[in-house]
Amino acid sequence: MILAFSVALFSVEAVNIAPEGTGIIGVNDTIDTDAGTPHANAGEPSNINDGNPLTRVDNWWGAAPGDGGQVFSYVGIQWPWKRFDPISSLTLTMATFLDGGWFGVSEFAPAPGTDLWLTDLIEPVVQISTDFGVSWSEVAFTSDYLDVFEGHLIGGGDQPNPTSATAVFTLSAPVQGVTSIRIIGENGGMAGADPNGFIGVFELEVEAQASSDSDGDGLPDVWEEANGLTVGSDDSAGDPDGDGLDNTEEFNHGTHPNNADTDEDGLSDPDELFLHGTNPLMADTDGDGVSDQAEVVTHGTDPLRADTDGDGLSDGRELTETNTNPLIEDTDADRFGDGLEVELGHDPNDIMDHPSNIARLGTPIMGVNDWVDFDIGIPHVNGAEVAWAINDGDLNTQANNWFPGDTHIVSYAGIEWTTPITIPVQTLTLTFATFTDGGWFGLSGFNPGAGSFLLDTDLIEPTIQATDDHGQTWMDVGHTSNYFTALDGHGIGGGGNPNPTSVTAVFELTTPPSRITGLRIIGENGGMAGADANGFLGIFELELEAAVTVDTDGDGMEDVWEVANGLSVGTNDAAFDPDNDGLTNLQEFKLGTDPHDDDADMDGLPDGEEVFTYNTFPQNADSDGDGLNDGDEVLVHGTDPRNADSDGDGLSDGDEVDLHNSNPLATDTDGDLFPDAIEVRDGTDPASAQSKPTNIASLGVGILGTKESIATGPSVPLFNAGIAAHITDGNMDTRVDTYNATTPSTASYVGILWDTMVPSEEIDRLVLDLAIFFDGGWFGVNNVSPGSGGVLDSATHLVEPVVQVTDDHGATWTTVDHTSDYLTVLDGHPLPAVDFGPPTRATAIFTPTGLSGEIDGIRIIGTEGGVAGGTGFLGVFQLAVHLDYGSGGEQVRIETVGIVSGEFQFTFQSVAGAAHHIEWAESPQGPWDEITTITGVGNLTTVSQPPVASQRFFRVRTEP
Repeated sequence: MILAFSVALFSVEAVNIAPEGTGIIGVNDTIDTDAGTPHANAGEPSNINDGNPLTRVDNWWGAAPGDGGQVFSYVGIQWPWKRFDPISSLTLTMATFLDGGWFGVSEFAPAPGTDLWLTDLIEPVVQISTDFGVSWSEVAFTSDYLDVFEGHLIGGGDQPNPTSATAVFTLSAPVQGVTSIRIIGENGGMAGADPNGFIGVFELEVEAQASSDSDGDGLPDVWEEANGLTVGSDDSAGDPDGDGLDNTEEFNHGTHPNNADTDEDGLSDPDELFLHGTNPLMADTDGDGVSDQAEVVTHGTDPLRADTDGDGLSDGRELTETNTNPLIEDTDADRFGDGLEVELGHDPNDIMDHPSNIARLGTPIMGVNDWVDFDIGIPHVNGAEVAWAINDGDLNTQANNWFPGDTHIVSYAGIEWTTPITIPVQTLTLTFATFTDGGWFGLSGFNPGAGSFLLDTDLIEPTIQATDDHGQTWMDVGHTSNYFTALDGHGIGGGGNPNPTSVTAVFELTTPPSRITGLRIIGENGGMAGADANGFLGIFELELEAAVTVDTDGDGMEDVWEVANGLSVGTNDAAFDPDNDGLTNLQEFKLGTDPHDDDADMDGLPDGEEVFTYNTFPQNADSDGDGLNDGDEVLVHGTDPRNADSDGDGLSDGDEVDLHNSNPLATDTDGDLFPDAIEVRDGTDPASAQSKPTNIASLGVGILGTKESIATGPSVPLFNAGIAAHITDGNMDTRVDTYNATTPSTASYVGILWDTMVPSEEIDRLVLDLAIFFDGGWFGVNNVSPGSGGVLDSATHLVEPVVQVTDDHGATWTTVDHTSDYLTVLDGHPLPAVDFGPPTRATAIFTPTGLSGEIDGIRIIGTEGGVAGGTGFLGVFQLAVHLDYGSGGEQVRIETVGIVSGEFQFTFQSVAGAAHHIEWAESPQGPWDEITTITGVGNLTTVSQPPVASQRFFRVRTEP
C-alpha cells in the first residue's frame, strides 16, 4: 500500500532516513519494473548511505563480457521494513569520472576535465518498491538534475578524477508504506568492456518527515488506519491477531497487527522473528523459490540460505527442476557437485554421467619457488587477480604471479584436492596468458619485446609434479608435450597485440598418476618484469583430463581398481555392496573408498551414512576441521559434522569440547547470560556460572550517534567507518566514529542498550577507549583542534562529557552524576603525526554515582571535539560497562580486554606501591605461573602477550 498526501500537512523538519537502510546499486536493461542486476565496483554499497562524502562506489563493469549490454543504472536504499514516515525528497551526490559516472547518453563522454552539455544528459526517474525490491513503480517528481549537471566539469584533465555534483529530486507527493526507493536512468559515458558508461555515487540521502501520532501511542495515525486500528486511543499494548506481538512490536517489525502471518507463508510472525530468523514480510526470505514454511516444515532446508547445500543450485531449482537433493552437495556421489554438473551439461542424478575435467573438483594453486625442487614453494597471486581463474572454465579470466620484488626465478601453478583422486590424470591442457614482459616458462631476465614473437631459444620445458600429502612434498612425473611447438613463433602481448595474448600447450603424462592430492606444472619463468626483472607466469585456464581406462566388463569400474580391491573382473558387480556400508561398488570407486571397508576413515560412521545421511567426507575423519571426528560429532556430542561451530557462538566444536569444557550445542553453557565465546575472550570460565565477566557491554547493542546539542534535538544513530558491533567486540583493532559532514550536530554519544533491565546500583564504571584522529574523535570544543602532530590541552580542546541512563530503551535519557579521569587522561594526549594517519588511543574511566533502580541503557554524551565537518566528531575503539559483583576485597580492576595488533592485551588499574603479579594458567583452577611483577603507581597499566596455540587464563595477584 502506498499513501500520498500534501506536503502542506507537515511542518516538521525532514531527516535523512537513508542510514537506517541498505544501499543498493546495479544495472538494468531498461527502465522497467524488475529488480535489475546488483553490481558494485571500487567501493561498497554501504558507502552510498554512510554519511561520509569522501567515500564512494560505482558500477563500472570493465571485465569482459561487461554488463551484458545493460545501459541503465540505478542507485537507491532498501529498508528491512515498510516506511511510514513520509518520504519527500532524495539528494544524490554523484562521482563523475573522465569516462562516466552520470545519468546521460550512453557510449559518449566529453573530453576529460571538460563540461557536460545538456545534450549529454538524460534526467533519470524515481521508483519505489513495496516488496523489498522485487518489483518497482515510478513516482512523479521534479529535480534540478539537468540544471546542476549542465556545465559541470567531469574528472580528468586539470580536474580531480572524480569530481562531484549534487542534485535534488523532490517527490510531487510524499510517499509512505514503501520498502525501497531508487533513482534509475541511462548511464552516461563510454567506459568498460562494452563501453556504455556507468554511474558513480558519493552519497544518497532520503529525506522524510515525522508521521502524525494524534493519540500519542507511538503508532503513526496513517499506519493505524491502514492496519485497522483505532486513531484516538492508546492501543499500543493491544494484540488483535493474538500472535504474541503487541501493536508496538508489530509496528517496529513492520508486520500486520491484524494478521498473525503477515506474509501468509504458513509461519506465524513471532516464529519467523524469534525462532527461524526469517522475514515475516516475505514468504520466501532467501528468494530461492521455496516458501519459508516449506523449507522449515517440508524439506528441512535453510530458509535463510538460497542454496542450503552450497552446490551452486538454489533449493527451489533442485526441488522443481533438477530433482536433486537440496541437502546434499553431490546427489549422485560422483564427486562432482550438482551445480557443476548442471553447468557443464551433465546429469547430477547419474553417477556414470560426469565431467572429464577433474581440475574443476579441486582448488587452484599458484606461486613461486627458488628452484625446480620438491618443496611446497611460496603461494603468490598478483593482487588484482584471483587464483580461482585457473580452473573456473572461463578463458576470459586469468591469474598471474607477477611479483615486483621477488628473487625467485621459478613459478608453478596447479590443482590440489581435499581427498585423493582415484581417477588417473592423463592430460594437462594449459592456456597461457602471455604479457609484454612475461607469462611463459623460459629464460628468466630476457624478453623479446612488446608484441614480438617467442623463439625456441627463449623457452624452457617445464616439469610436471604430483603430491600425495597435500603439497608438503612433490615428485616428478614423466611427460611429453607440444610446449615448444605451440609457443615457438607465438606473439606475446603489447605492440599491435592485446595484452595479454593466449596460447595453449598440451602435456601428456607417460604414467598417469592416481590417488594423488595435487598436480602442478613448475619451471623457470620467462620474461623480465618487476624490480628484479625475472619474469612471471600467467594462466587463463588449466584443464586436467582423466586417462583412458580399461573396463573389460563395462561396469564403470577400471579393471586395475577392481583387482586391487578384490572384486571380479569380467562380472558386472557395480551394484554390489560387499561391506554393507550403503555404498555400491561403483560409488566406492567414484569416491575412492574401499568396497571391503565399511568405514574408510575410521571415524565410526559407515561410508554410506557419511555420503547420504550426514553429507560428510568418507575419507576425512574430520569433515569440518573442528578437531572432532565425524563419528564423535554425530554419536557422542550431537554436533553437526559439517559445521565447525554448531551453536554459532564463535568457538569451534573441538575447542569447546577439548579446551573450554563448554557445550558445543549451547551458546551459553553455564547460563550466566554471557555467551561462551565472550567468556573465553574476557578470560572467564564458560562452564562455571560463578566465573563471569564484569563487562556487560557485550550483552547489549552498541549505540553511536549525534545530536544538535546535548540538551536539544533527536538522537540520530550514525556509524561511520565501522559498525555498531565494533563498540563491544573486544578488539582494539576495530573502531567506528560519528564523522558527519552533512548532518548539523554539535554533540555525539556512545553507549549500550540492553534487551533486559539491569540493576543500576551494580554498575561500577564505564571504560571508554577513544580513537583520536588528527581532526576529531574526542569530547571537546567544536571546531578546535591542535592538528596533526599536536597534543590535546584540557583548557583549550577538552570538555567533560555527561553520563546518561534510560529505562525505556532510549526513548528518554536522564543525566546522572559521575566522576572521571577524562580531562586528566586526555590532557597532553598526542594526535596522529600526519593528516589521515591511524588514530591514537586514549582510555578514560567514568564512574556513575548515586544510581538507583533498573535501567536498560547507558551512554556518554558530550560536545564534539575537532574540526572535521565544522564541529568535529567522536571516535570509539571500545566501550565497556563493568559491574561490581560485591567481591569486597578486590584490589585491582581489569578495565579492558581485547586483541591489539594480533596480541592479547588487557589493562588494570594499579595500586600505588603494590606488587602486581601477572600470572597465567591453562585453566581457572591452576596451577598458575608468573609472567612478570609490576610495581603499581596508581595508573592504568597495560599487559600484552603474544598469541599461543592453547587456551590460557590470566590474572593479576596483588600484594601490598
